[in-house]
Amino acid sequence: MSIDDYEGMVVIGAGPAGSTLAYLAKQRFNTNIVVYEALRRPGLKACGWGLLRNVEDYIGPIPREAVLNNIKGFRIYVDDELVVDYGSKRTIAYMVDRPLLMEKLLEHSNAEVLLGHRISVREAVRIHQNYLPVIATGFQWRPRDRRLILGIEYRVEDAHIDEPGLMEVWTWSGIVGYLWVFPFNSREAHIGIGGTLPYAELKRLLEEFIRRDKRFENTRIVDRLSGYVTVNGLDEKFLGPGIPVIGEAMGAVFPLTGEGMRPSMISAWSLIEALKQGNWRKYIRVLQKTGLTKSIKLQYKMLRHIEKRRAHLNVDKLRSLVKDCEWLVYELAFGKMNTWTVLRALPCGLKKALIIASLIRRYSG
Repeated sequence: MSIDDYEGMVVIGAGPAGSTLAYLAKQRFNTNIVVYEALRRPGLKACGWGLLRNVEDYIGPIPREAVLNNIKGFRIYVDDELVVDYGSKRTIAYMVDRPLLMEKLLEHSNAEVLLGHRISVREAVRIHQNYLPVIATGFQWRPRDRRLILGIEYRVEDAHIDEPGLMEVWTWSGIVGYLWVFPFNSREAHIGIGGTLPYAELKRLLEEFIRRDKRFENTRIVDRLSGYVTVNGLDEKFLGPGIPVIGEAMGAVFPLTGEGMRPSMISAWSLIEALKQGNWRKYIRVLQKTGLTKSIKLQYKMLRHIEKRRAHLNVDKLRSLVKDCEWLVYELAFGKMNTWTVLRALPCGLKKALIIASLIRRYSG
């Protein structure tokens, strides 16, 4: 069914998926848009606030007011040893003020936005008859069917960050999950941790890291957040009968990295493209063409493999695989592993290219 068959669109949830959908719908269609959000501000969730720049291929330029920092590289530490040190001459990601970004997208959508207003799908359909309802409620949609991983995050000020253009990931053998340091500038950062451990253990690891890292001596913790993220991958159980579901509500989260903002935005774009084609039911087909579904499936299988091995990580093998070819990690972590990746790996050596090929074949089949 096309957008012309409805008087408007009612979106339940104003996170990355819901706000992006409202924003793109205003650009593409002249239709009424109503957005419901249970929280007092959209986008309030434990999240590193990192957003890969290539999301702009789908939604256009990110509102400048919401961009806190340009990221041009990342480092990955395993068992406190530096394994990956990737840098680029260009910006590869933005640190964004997530709630402000959602607010700016909604502002440009001219939608009627009802904050602090929790509503069920049934109520929304009853109140807004002949409107297309869209579910964008995050993991709250059918929570019993989900596997959730907990994340805890602190926002710190008065830090001493020498290279604010680099984000960091730290992980340790035996832990399914990782800790992140995402800088906003040389003085402020989000430091968080997510994984399968209980809340108390994650909190202990996070606070211990902050205490022993000299960059964060005498820092002030100005905000504390915690929340869950879906790691099932895309699952048919999350799709509503006769109603489009987007974002984390339909499992659009990379299970291995926990990245959810960009996949949610791409899912919103996919629904808009399907509506442009005259039938929203083509939505999943459009989403598949972006490569997102295959990448999420690959990460989900890799996560299961890591769990079965009880997160036993061989630092020497990891370092050997990515040496002089650190972009491989970028491709894997951010969902761009495909045949082209294998061809790009050939200059790094035939052995590495074959390893990457076997990974893709093993986990994406």
